[in-house]
Amino acid sequence: MFLRYSRLVFMLVNLIILSVSAQEVAQANKMRGGGTLSLASVEKRFNAFLAAGKHDEAVAFAKRFAVQKRVSDSYRQDVFLLLTMEALENGHNAEYEEYIELAKEVDVSFGHYLNMIHFFEKSDSSTSLDSFIWLATNHHSKLNNINSQFIFQIFRTLKSDPEKQFRFLKSLFSFGYQSERLPEYSSFFYVELARLYLEKNEVSQAENVADTFINQFSDNILIWHDRQFEKLWRFQFQKGNFDPAKAIAKYIIRVEQALENTSELTWDEWIRGSRVLVEKYLSLGKTEQAINIATNALEQIPEEYKENDSALWLTQALISAYEQAGEWDSARRTSQNLLQINVESNSIMINFIINYSGLLWRSNYSNEALVVADKILTKYKKFANSYGLYIARAVKACVLTELNRNKEAKQIFDEMKQVAENNYVATIEAGLCTKDYDSVAQIIIQRLNEPDERKYVLASFSTYLVNGLSQKEFKFYQAYQKLLDREDIKKQVRRYGRVKKWSLPASYWLKMF
Repeated sequence: MFLRYSRLVFMLVNLIILSVSAQEVAQANKMRGGGTLSLASVEKRFNAFLAAGKHDEAVAFAKRFAVQKRVSDSYRQDVFLLLTMEALENGHNAEYEEYIELAKEVDVSFGHYLNMIHFFEKSDSSTSLDSFIWLATNHHSKLNNINSQFIFQIFRTLKSDPEKQFRFLKSLFSFGYQSERLPEYSSFFYVELARLYLEKNEVSQAENVADTFINQFSDNILIWHDRQFEKLWRFQFQKGNFDPAKAIAKYIIRVEQALENTSELTWDEWIRGSRVLVEKYLSLGKTEQAINIATNALEQIPEEYKENDSALWLTQALISAYEQAGEWDSARRTSQNLLQINVESNSIMINFIINYSGLLWRSNYSNEALVVADKILTKYKKFANSYGLYIARAVKACVLTELNRNKEAKQIFDEMKQVAENNYVATIEAGLCTKDYDSVAQIIIQRLNEPDERKYVLASFSTYLVNGLSQKEFKFYQAYQKLLDREDIKKQVRRYGRVKKWSLPASYWLKMF
């Protein structure tokens, strides 16, 4: 899985293992004398050697092109990727390290970048982390090519080693990493960095991080609830970051100003900015404005961009706006139009299929929801990660409960709760559907005891405006809030944080926690 992901991150050509003949091996042998081949030819002949069992010849052949000075940087880099991936796929760790050092000799920044993108394939990722930190410390632009999902995966992998995680986050801050040029959601990393600084009692450093990057209310509402951030509360309060109307309105102005400078934005950036704007209006419960912005933006997108990932996510934001406004028919119809794109042609579609299963269930199309959930868990399983599969499993558990197939529903929940951290929210929803409140309470306490998860639980126990919730969501909300009456949960909530009544829509905010 991660080897395929490296190809995507690096945006290089896919490697195709071709069938070979003795003639092709002979052609590859002829190339030892010199000359420059096309990249496709290098790949084909490299694989021809491997298929013929001639590993050393394959390596020698490819290395010659990797170090050639008269070819382009991208050509050399593609050949190095060819070599490193082959080494890792076959467990040749010493060869891998040799290729990394050779790549550094050719171009030190590229060598570190190559080592960094292989973070997840290596049994020991420490040198890849060192390469990431080197790139960040040297403010290298290559980090701008890395999306926030890859960064988040590194962050989660380092969870068991807080000091490495701290070094990693400090390097992000030093670099000034943001996942996009427009303000978006990379501030998650800086909330965690501020928490770790406060844990070390380095309050001024935490304030510096907050002042630089923690300016979204979606971050600050979490900080408000969690006593781990108590030494930061006064600082954020004085900046007005705990006032939702003021903080979100200020953020909206920033995004609107960025979107006005169309000459400085690509279409992709403009679409992403429009989506951010839609979501900010939804966070205030202003569904009409959100729907208007989304529909107008989608109409302006040129035909050639209508099926790019950002446009698809903007459409999903419109679906959320319709749902929050109670316009269920429009939400379902827009979802059905969106799903005309085949998941086989664009794997990102699995996200929208998963969301559609939940939409169907919430809007009382339970039988249809079960059909979609089953497809996700079987036919489309290879496209989804564990987080998404848990959402489909929760939908299935809830529908089965409605159909009085309680034993099957309970079995699903019992399996989910064994690894609840795959998706805490979906697991809790399945538990609420099956009415296993004791197990749900244990999961909540487990999450409260994890420092980087605690703030979400605390925020979820505050109260919010219930307009915009479907009937099923409202029942969930009531059942969940009732758990706060349990002495075991109440004790932990009082120990770790605080709760309050917010004039914000539960239909938006509870999905955040």
